[in-house]
Amino acid sequence: MHKLVHIRRRKFMIKGSRVNYYEVVEPDIVTIIPILDDGRIVIEKQYRPVIGKYIYEVPAGHVSSGETPMRAAARELEEETGYRAKSLKLVLRTYHSVGSSRTVNNYFIAKGLYQGNPRPDAHEVIRVKKMSLSEAMEKLGGKGIHDTKTTMALLLLTQKRLI
Repeated sequence: MHKLVHIRRRKFMIKGSRVNYYEVVEPDIVTIIPILDDGRIVIEKQYRPVIGKYIYEVPAGHVSSGETPMRAAARELEEETGYRAKSLKLVLRTYHSVGSSRTVNNYFIAKGLYQGNPRPDAHEVIRVKKMSLSEAMEKLGGKGIHDTKTTMALLLLTQKRLI
């Protein structure tokens, strides 16, 4: 069993029949949308071994046991980008994958950024980039941004006009 993620079989009664479901059990997630004072977004270019390529992403990670999502967001932001935020605001909570998990993804806007101390995990290969929302939006649709959380974060910024 992996220390963060495991599979649990659950039995439910649906329409009078017993049905087995397999749930992915993992800690909740935080996704951080760091916005610089000039309106640019801090984006990571990170190597993802599972897909074998570098992709652009916003910082994100798991909430550790006993940690609040707010604290996890502050920790992940600094670990992955080297930035700290004067202001972290929770703007959205969604289920990560409702067909297989109860994991919640907490989306935060980070503003008032200042330099901290990056401490990426040993397996993380991250390059920090700064780009405008329009530059980031151009990377959607498989043109550099391939993951759901970053796509959702950019669409959230666009819809709510948070920059």
